[in-house]
Amino acid sequence: MPLCTIKIPRDKYDGIPPETRDEIIISSGNQALDITLNGLRIPDSEDREIRILVSKDIPETEMSLSFTVGPNEYPDFAPDQNSFFPRAEDIHHVGMEIQSEASNSPLNVSTTKMEAWSDTTFIICSPENKDEPKFLDNLEALQEIGKYINEPRVTLVVSPAMVEGASSNERESSREAESFENVAEKISDLLAESLGLPEQKERNTEEKVAQKADSGISIEFDCLPKEGHLIPQELREYVGRKIEHYLNTHGFIRNEGDAEIWIRQGNPETNIVTSAL
Repeated sequence: MPLCTIKIPRDKYDGIPPETRDEIIISSGNQALDITLNGLRIPDSEDREIRILVSKDIPETEMSLSFTVGPNEYPDFAPDQNSFFPRAEDIHHVGMEIQSEASNSPLNVSTTKMEAWSDTTFIICSPENKDEPKFLDNLEALQEIGKYINEPRVTLVVSPAMVEGASSNERESSREAESFENVAEKISDLLAESLGLPEQKERNTEEKVAQKADSGISIEFDCLPKEGHLIPQELREYVGRKIEHYLNTHGFIRNEGDAEIWIRQGNPETNIVTSAL
């Protein structure tokens, strides 16, 4: 799932005429995604997402294209297309093309980052998945994982539409809908319990409200496993479904695509292009 994140300083965002602002920003994001999909030969043209973050703490306009790589990224396509391992030179070329276009747009983007994530699990949540997932293999192995995880971090990114829906009680659930306050901490606690994280291990959380986001709510779990102790796919899938179950039973998912979950480990292979290059 290529995700285009555009970070814009508040003063620059406010300086764009409101009547054209959304069109300018979204057009730049879509252009970057088109270049990425075509340049890296991603088989699913609908596999795309835009997120816009605006803050006075953002020093300059930046665009990042994050995508996952691996042996089974596109299982719904032909066998020779389901694995996805783009060449480093292709990623760099795509970043250069995006930066060339974005730096000359009204946004005047100063930096483009290409981020390739491996050993990552991405889940689009469904309101139908309300049953708590069961880990049928070695539960002790799951609990052992926490010993080898460093710097666990949960980031919650919420769209304005979801915040407005929460404040006006538009969301429906078998339980009373909760506010977004402290949701990242609650999910961090859930992950700590599921993965057996030691109590003394520091855990970080962050909650953001995007200016615009295609997904209503995004949960991102990042960590740095010790060498030789990557979280395997079946365990990533299990903890992802645990998060999905929490979101479903606490009123955060009403429609398909209201929420998404990223389970990421390690650091991405990053290619940075600036206007000076």
